[in-house]
Amino acid sequence: MARSSRRNEPVLPFPPSVADVDPLPPASLLAHVSDLVAVVDAKGEIRAVSGSVERRLGHRPDRLIGAPVATLFVADHAEVPPEVLDRVFLARGTHGPITLLALDADGRPRPVEAMIENRLEWDTERSADPTSGSVVVTAVDLTERRMIDAALTEQRSVLEAIARGAAVDDTAARLVERLGRWIPDAASAVLLLEPDGRWRIAAESNVPSPLYQALDHSDAASPVGKAIARLPDRTTAVTLGEPSWFAIRAACRTTGVESFWVRPFRVTGDERPCGALFVIRNDRRVPTDAESDLVEQSAHLAAIAVERQSAVLALEHAAVHDELTGLPNRALLVDRIEQAIGRAQRTGSRVGVLFVDIDRFKHVNDTLGHATGDAVLCAVADRLHETLRAGDAVGRLNGDEFLMVCSDVDSAAGILTVAQRVVESFAEPIRAGAAEMRVRVSIGVAVTEDADARAEDVVRNAEHAMIRAKERGRDGIVLYEEADHRRALSRVDIEQSLHGAHERGEIVLHYQPVIRLADRRQVGVEALVRWERPGLGLVHPADFIAVAEESGLIIPLGAWILEEAFRSAAAWPLPLRGGRIQVAINLSARQLSAPGLLDRVHGLLERTGVPPDAICFEVTESALVGNEELAVETLERLKALGAHIAIDDFGTGHATLDYLRRFSMADTLKIDRSFVQGLDSPSGQERAIVGASVALAHSLGIGVVAEGIETEAQLRAVVELGCDHAQGYLLGPPERFVQAASSSTER
Repeated sequence: MARSSRRNEPVLPFPPSVADVDPLPPASLLAHVSDLVAVVDAKGEIRAVSGSVERRLGHRPDRLIGAPVATLFVADHAEVPPEVLDRVFLARGTHGPITLLALDADGRPRPVEAMIENRLEWDTERSADPTSGSVVVTAVDLTERRMIDAALTEQRSVLEAIARGAAVDDTAARLVERLGRWIPDAASAVLLLEPDGRWRIAAESNVPSPLYQALDHSDAASPVGKAIARLPDRTTAVTLGEPSWFAIRAACRTTGVESFWVRPFRVTGDERPCGALFVIRNDRRVPTDAESDLVEQSAHLAAIAVERQSAVLALEHAAVHDELTGLPNRALLVDRIEQAIGRAQRTGSRVGVLFVDIDRFKHVNDTLGHATGDAVLCAVADRLHETLRAGDAVGRLNGDEFLMVCSDVDSAAGILTVAQRVVESFAEPIRAGAAEMRVRVSIGVAVTEDADARAEDVVRNAEHAMIRAKERGRDGIVLYEEADHRRALSRVDIEQSLHGAHERGEIVLHYQPVIRLADRRQVGVEALVRWERPGLGLVHPADFIAVAEESGLIIPLGAWILEEAFRSAAAWPLPLRGGRIQVAINLSARQLSAPGLLDRVHGLLERTGVPPDAICFEVTESALVGNEELAVETLERLKALGAHIAIDDFGTGHATLDYLRRFSMADTLKIDRSFVQGLDSPSGQERAIVGASVALAHSLGIGVVAEGIETEAQLRAVVELGCDHAQGYLLGPPERFVQAASSSTER
C-alpha cells in the first residue's frame, strides 16, 4: 500500500516500475520501496524482493531468493481468469492492474493489485520458453486499501452514532470491533480515565485476563497511569522491556504478550489524557502505515465521543446545579424532596426543609462589590455543606437563599436541632477572598405533616417561616405554622396592590406634631405615610412598609414621599410666634443604600426653596445595622447639606451605645414608644432606661424626643427625665396637610 503522504494524490495505484530503472534493481532501492516488489527470472525463480515483503508479509528476503514465484504470489482465479495470466507471461510489456494473492510467511493469502512488467526474452529457434530477461511484479496490498475505504465508511457511521448520542462505551465497543476486524492477529482495548482518577476498560476484545486486571481500575498516579500520560499524541509501539511498563510485565509473563501499540487521546484543552487505545500483540511487530492510520482514526473518534459526552453531562449538570457554588438548584432540590417524601411514606418518617437566607447580603454586594458577594455565597455554601447529616442535601435557590433537605426526621424538634446547628456553625467568621467577616442567617423550618405533602408546598412553607424570622430581627429560626401561610398570602396581595398605589393617589402623608417641652410650642412635624386602600380604608404603615422594603417598591414610594414632604415643607405656614416648622422624613435601609438619594435631595432643596435645616431625616437603628459604612457616608453628606439627622426608635436595635458613638452626626435621638409607655409601670425599669438614654444623648450634645405620649403621666415623666421634645396622640394625632398646617399655627 502507498504511504499516507501519497493518499491525496491522483489515483495512480503503483509507482513507476522498478524494472524501468534496471532489470535487477540495487538492493538499496528495493529496501525502501513501500510496495511489494519481486523480480522473477526466466525460470520463474525470485531473484530480488523489496524490504516491504518482510515488513508486510513476514518473509525473510534471503530465504525467498531462488524460491519459485508461487512462494510469494499466486493467481486469484476468482478475480482473474487463467487465460489473462497466460497473456501476461507470454507477451512483453506492462500488464495490469491484475488482482493476485500475496502469501505471508504463514501461507495466509492477502489480496493485492499488481502491475507486471514482462521483460522476458525468447530464442524461438531453440525453445518455446523464455531464455533470459525478467518479470517485475509491483503490488499494492488491497487489504490495506480496503481497510482505508472501509475505515472511512465506518468513521462516518461512528460519527453519526456519536451525534445521535451513543454512549461512550458503545462507541468504544464499535472501535474495538473494527480493530479486531482489520488487525485480526492482536487483542485490543479502549481505556477511559474516570473522574475519580482511575482507568477503566470501556471495551475490549481478547485481552488476556491477567493483563485486563492490571489495566482495569489502575490509578492515574500508578506506574501504568504515568506511562500512558508520558506517551506522545501518536501511535507508539512499546515493548514490555521498556522501564515504564515494568509494572505490568509480570501480568503478561504467562500470556505471550510482548508489545503494545498505544495511542492516548485527550479532549480539547485538557493536558492529561482522557483515554487510551491499546492494540496488544504477541510479537514485536510495528504497525504499518495503514494500521497506524486506523489506530489514529479510532483514537480520534474515541476522543470525540468522550468530549461530546462530557459536554452533554456538563449541560445536564448545569441544568440542575447552581453555576457559582456547584450546589443543586431549585429543580433538583424539589426532585430530592419528592424522593425523600416517597421514602418517608414507606418508613413512616417525615421530611424537614430549612430555608436559609443570609442576613443583609445586599449590603455586602453594595459596599464590597459582587466579587466579594460571590465569595461569601461560596463560603456559606461550604459551611452549610459541612453541617449536613448523611443522606441530607443542600442547594442554592437564588441570590442569597439556600435550601437544606433533611430526610428521615422523627419530629419538628429534630429538624429544629439541625437548624440550630446551622446557626451555630456561623459563630466563626467566614473567609471571603482575602477578607474575614461574620455572617448571620435567618432560617425558616417546615416539616411534612402527612403522606400527601408536596415538595413545592414544603418549600413555600419554609420560605414563609424564613420571612417571619426576618421580621423578628434576623439571625434566628422560625418553625412554620399555618398562620404563616395566611400571612404570606396577605403579603402577596399587599405587594400586588401596592404597585402604582402612589400614582393612583392612594398613598397620602399625615403629619404628627412635635412639641418642645420647655414651652409646649410646636416646632416640627413627622411625615407619616398612609395607604388609603380602596375597599379597606386606611392601612397602617406597619402593614405595608416592610413589604415595600423587601420587594423594592420602597424606592419609587420613597421618592414620592420625599417630593410630597418637601412640597408640604415649602407650603407650611409659619407659626403665630414665628420660626419655621421642621419636617421629619423617614428613610429606609434601601433608600440609604440606593444611588441618587443625595442628588434627589439636593434638587428638591433647590427647586422648593426649603431651607436645609427645615428638613430632618430619620433613620431607625435596624436600618443602620450591617450597613454602617454606607449609612455613615450618606448621613454625613445629608448633614453637610444642612439637614438634621435623627435616630428613630432608639433602644430597640442592636448594640445601641456603639451605634450612637458611630453615628455621632445625629442631632436628635428619639426614644421608642415601647419605653415611653412603660413609664406608667410601677417597676421603674423603663424610667431608668429612658433617664440613662437622655443623659447619654445630652452628654454627646444630642437632643431627645420622646415618642408615643398618650397619657398625662407619661408626659410628666418625660419632662422630669429631661427630654427636650415629645410627640404622641396626647399632644396631637397625625393629620393630613391642611388640618395639620392649620393646627400648627394655633400651637
